[in-house]
Amino acid sequence: PYEGLLQTGDEIRRVNGERVYFAANFSEFAPQGDEQGLVDLVLIRDGRKLRLEDCALTPVEYSLPDGTTEVKYGIYFAVEEATFLSRIRYSWYSCLDFVRMVRMGLVQLFSGQASMSDMSGVVGMVDIINETGQSAATAAEGLENVIYLVAFIAVNLAVMNMLPIPALDGGHILTLFITWIVERVFRRRVDPRIEGYIHYGGLILLMGLMVLVMFNDIVRIVAR
Repeated sequence: PYEGLLQTGDEIRRVNGERVYFAANFSEFAPQGDEQGLVDLVLIRDGRKLRLEDCALTPVEYSLPDGTTEVKYGIYFAVEEATFLSRIRYSWYSCLDFVRMVRMGLVQLFSGQASMSDMSGVVGMVDIINETGQSAATAAEGLENVIYLVAFIAVNLAVMNMLPIPALDGGHILTLFITWIVERVFRRRVDPRIEGYIHYGGLILLMGLMVLVMFNDIVRIVAR
């Protein structure tokens, strides 16, 4: 019902509830609409927020200069000048986009859409970084891709470390919070050894997970 309502100068903020930081995000989340190709959009037009629900987007197959084809929606995004402030904003948006990718990966893992074999440990990360650098056309492009990947891994580790899992920083924060509540409610000091046992058990489980993931990485690399 909203087909053709997009106008020149519209700033697309959200697609199907997901924030659009970069032009690539639009293609990422637009296909997640319903079977009829209807998506929900949030726009900024003339300084006002506009919500378009069940917006009809028709994918069109475009020919690329290299002879391949790509399905797009016929929407063109403006290119912003690379000023100092825009670079800072781009870096911040990249971090937020990385965090979202980690969140989506965890959702897929716990929902069964992804399996343990899709996870990568230290060995797999090094292999991916090596492949990323070697697949680049030039040394400068390879260095840029490797730095980008290292930044993604750093944000990934930071997010994972804050999960409320024993032995991780997020687990320590959770146990401190629970301990504080128990001591306030029952007026009794919690034995510190209990927290130690919890984190020790979590550490054993994490080490086992790391060994399993590393084994999968090695098997995947050898089988290639």
